[in-house]
Amino acid sequence: MRHIIRIFILLILSATTYAQNNYYWVGGTGNWSDVSTHWATTSGGSTFQTQVPQSTDNVIFDANSFSAAGQTVTLDVSTPTCNNMTWTGVTNSPSLNGNNNTLKI
Repeated sequence: MRHIIRIFILLILSATTYAQNNYYWVGGTGNWSDVSTHWATTSGGSTFQTQVPQSTDNVIFDANSFSAAGQTVTLDVSTPTCNNMTWTGVTNSPSLNGNNNTLKI
């Protein structure tokens, strides 16, 4: 019985968990890879993420993302990914330029 409990504990400890982070777009026009100027940790925030969104991360565009009409987010990485994407509250009719890349959500 102890052997089974040890195996069970080992399995629990070795299981990989993935943290979901929220990536908030700020600063208007820019490239998906512009981590230090566009992917904030909070809406309208000035603390930035350290890498581009991954498949477990939530991407959020909101009222604090774009300050003027015609601003564009360009997918400039070959395999952009995210867990989900939200555009709730976005103003100024921005666009998303795929730049011949496929966003995987």
